[in-house]
Amino acid sequence: MTQRFPPGAQDPKSPHPGSIEAKYYWNDSKETWPISDLPESFIFRCFDKNGERAQRVNAAWCIPVVEVETVSVDENGNPVVPKEADSVSISEYGPGHTFIQHTQSVPHLKRQRELDRQRQSTPQDATTPQRPQSFKPNQSNYTLSDYREPPWQGQLGWWARLKAWIGFG
Repeated sequence: MTQRFPPGAQDPKSPHPGSIEAKYYWNDSKETWPISDLPESFIFRCFDKNGERAQRVNAAWCIPVVEVETVSVDENGNPVVPKEADSVSISEYGPGHTFIQHTQSVPHLKRQRELDRQRQSTPQDATTPQRPQSFKPNQSNYTLSDYREPPWQGQLGWWARLKAWIGFG
């Protein structure tokens, strides 16, 4: 009997199709990322037989990430360079433009960046509680004080690459 997978999914033992196309809508550019430069946890989204996220070795099926679309906009919704953006969103897709995941920065990212820079340049009292830095995925109700680090945070190494590209690294 042939195992059936969701659209865009494949057997977890099957190889990645080869590369990931990154699309940046602020300047309509594209870039091809070789998968050899990226961790397995970024190039595959894997799930167990119940549809829960799983590591590839324990997965029932995986969707290889083949497209990443980045949209960075200013306060008025106009496309801008990510370093100047008020909001940045990233969508990931598998083969056949199969939607996988969407992540968005907290609103007012540009203002939060300015506050973060001010906080870094001003000495902090050791007793003053520190709020998390901006541009962390999975914010709760868009408030930085509610941030909870998800268990898979260590698997999101591509965020470090994106943050460096945007100017946070």
